[in-house]
Amino acid sequence: SAAPDGGARREDLEAFFALAAAWGDSRPSATVGDFLRYVDKSRERSKDSSSAAGRGVRIMTVHASKGLEFPVVILAGLGKRANIDWKKSPLQLHRDAGAGFMKRDSSGLTERTTLCREYAMELLEREQLSEELRVLYVAMTRAREQLIMVASFQNAQKKLVEVEEENVGGISSEYCRRAPSFGEWIAAAVACGAEKSID
Repeated sequence: SAAPDGGARREDLEAFFALAAAWGDSRPSATVGDFLRYVDKSRERSKDSSSAAGRGVRIMTVHASKGLEFPVVILAGLGKRANIDWKKSPLQLHRDAGAGFMKRDSSGLTERTTLCREYAMELLEREQLSEELRVLYVAMTRAREQLIMVASFQNAQKKLVEVEEENVGGISSEYCRRAPSFGEWIAAAVACGAEKSID
């Protein structure tokens, strides 16, 4: 509200919140992705953007925001954990490690992992975590004036205490592997303090 043209900006934001609330109330089982698709279709149907020229709210993925800057950026849903279902696959493929399979015993009743599969999975996981960190960096550097990060935990205060106890002396790479969500990484940075290094 205190920014230039703040009244109009506030009205645009309130109108957007009202639209999101009304849309969500009429579709209780809808997801954020469904809402984003609805917004995209609405924009395609209505090309008249004169009322929002130079101001308004833009919803986009982190990848789509690369190279852009905004006065205020809200990063939502940071508590969502990364998808690690790929680890359940009996076959792990890596360009350097090759193919790693599960091994079935002679009776054919049980399977166990192999060294080749574990090695391929280790390399894939390291690459995935590195890419996730790059995405987080891109997301956090889009804001010129204000960055708002939103993550939800069942008990935020308890979570911060646990994270701090687990990362005494700095954030460990092992912790990042076991806590694959942006929100948990940021909580670790907050709990440990900016002066501590990350190994």
